[in-house]
Amino acid sequence: MNYKIRLTVFKALELFPRKVADFLYLKIQSLFGNANVARNFVSGQNGIDKCKETISALGWDRMDAIIEIGSGWYPATPLLLVKEFANCQVYTYDINSFYSAKSIQQSNAHMGIESKGLIPEIHYYPNTDLTKCSFPDFTNQEVMVYSKFVLEHIPNDVIKGIHENIIDKIGTHKVFHWISPSDHRFFTDASLSIYDFLKFSETEWLKNHTKFDYHNRTRLPEYVEIFKSVGYTIETLKYNQPNEKVFEQFRQSKVDERFKHFTAEENLAGSIVLALTYTKK
Repeated sequence: MNYKIRLTVFKALELFPRKVADFLYLKIQSLFGNANVARNFVSGQNGIDKCKETISALGWDRMDAIIEIGSGWYPATPLLLVKEFANCQVYTYDINSFYSAKSIQQSNAHMGIESKGLIPEIHYYPNTDLTKCSFPDFTNQEVMVYSKFVLEHIPNDVIKGIHENIIDKIGTHKVFHWISPSDHRFFTDASLSIYDFLKFSETEWLKNHTKFDYHNRTRLPEYVEIFKSVGYTIETLKYNQPNEKVFEQFRQSKVDERFKHFTAEENLAGSIVLALTYTKK
């Protein structure tokens, strides 16, 4: 879908009351996006495969509890995490409340589970502010925080606040984040580049996206700084780079002042994989 059409539709949705807007957004995502059960399981499995590949290299072979940041529309990822990590409890948190009886039942059926509700190993916390909430008692448990393509949709100060709260309430734990820092409009509109949104000032960017497609435009060094500033040790940092043609096009493009002090490699770093550890002192 052309990004201008998409933007017009999303701005129209913002005029509706929240519940109506969310309902209509889900319908649109069902037609054009990822809000259907099969796509969610494919996407969820891709994330877990990337996670297991990353943490296996670090020797993280036991997880008793996994905290998922961003529940989304279907409990696909929690169900897959329970399957992939034996004897694991999954605690999934979201600022919104998108699970429904139908999405839960469809997800269970996809896994061959007859239950109409969430299985006992999955604990759902919708409408939850992760910068302030409490957590279960994880004493003597191996805990990992997990997210896939979520952090880019959260403001930097909130990302920092979430991890400060987790550190304060949980103490020692591990983290896996997979981040998509590129311009997501590119994935549905080939007329744009993966870095197109870097040309906008903050004011201009506010006019070119909505709460339904919010992207923080955070660059690689900024993510690294956020996690280091709250006390994490970076165990793994990997990212993709485009081909030389894209680099050359980028060097000739307009970039807003916010991004000019980053190198081309830092601005174009994509598909960022981070594994972090925090040890309570």
